[in-house]
Amino acid sequence: MINIYILDDQPMVLEGIKLLLSSEQDIECIGQALNMEDAETDLKKLNVDILLLDINLGKTSGAIVCEKFSKTFPALKIIALSMHDEPSIIKLMVKKGADGYVLKNAGQGVLVNAIRTIAEGGNFLSENGSKQTEEIFKTYKNQSAFKGSSLSKREKDILNLVHKKANPLEISQTLSISRTAVDFHIKNMISKYNLSSMEELINIKEF
Repeated sequence: MINIYILDDQPMVLEGIKLLLSSEQDIECIGQALNMEDAETDLKKLNVDILLLDINLGKTSGAIVCEKFSKTFPALKIIALSMHDEPSIIKLMVKKGADGYVLKNAGQGVLVNAIRTIAEGGNFLSENGSKQTEEIFKTYKNQSAFKGSSLSKREKDILNLVHKKANPLEISQTLSISRTAVDFHIKNMISKYNLSSMEELINIKEF
């Protein structure tokens, strides 16, 4: 039996994932939480094999959660769940310790396949073939995990534009990436440096 735990701040999404997996004989959801703190408490008590982690948890960055839980629970496997297929987001989550990345609109078969693949010791990206998946994980897995507040190249590019007083839309246009990717990376930096707003990033000097 593969024991699953779901961390998602949207109750309807959480219940939908549980329902989706309920028909699988070899997969059991043994816990759920709407926030990082409750999840961490449960993970210390439960025998969880795989965490299904929403990468957008309100004010908390999924990348920060992924990095923290990968360090605190080294045996835990993590599948990042997202609506975004932006390469920079996928690579960041892999860097922070994710074993898989699945789009929320990918369908039941994809998620179940991901769970079984990762339970058997593999890695999984729903939008990539096996060879490309292997290469991405080989290149990025734990590349920058647990190195304090170090930023990825994409985050440094965004931070540089923040220093130039660019807004998120201007940043997305300058870097030719989606607005959602910009918002994700900004949220990650705000969480990483324990700030309260994008404006405070102007004081961060890390290039």
